[in-house]
Amino acid sequence: MLRYEDLCAAPMEQAENLFRFAGLSWAGQTERFLAASTSAGRSGYYSVFKDPREAAWGWRRELPQEAIDRILGVTGAGTAGRMYGSDRSEWDAGRAEAVRRK
Repeated sequence: MLRYEDLCAAPMEQAENLFRFAGLSWAGQTERFLAASTSAGRSGYYSVFKDPREAAWGWRRELPQEAIDRILGVTGAGTAGRMYGSDRSEWDAGRAEAVRRK
């Protein structure tokens, strides 16, 4: 399994792994598109060009804490809960805090 946050933390490496897993060839064109589409400073709600760290952790800034707590209460016992654990501090708090301060 691949967590969205892990894909956003290392988009080039994880995309290459996904291509390899799917039996697809990795081309320079793919690498250039991925590099361009994940550069910092790009945004837009519907845009495919985004800073991947913002995409992965922006919800911590955008959602009120009570909404986050409700979501975690529902998903905690399922696959998502097992992938992330119950200790929120292991969810890469440094990156989340950096996004919150933007």
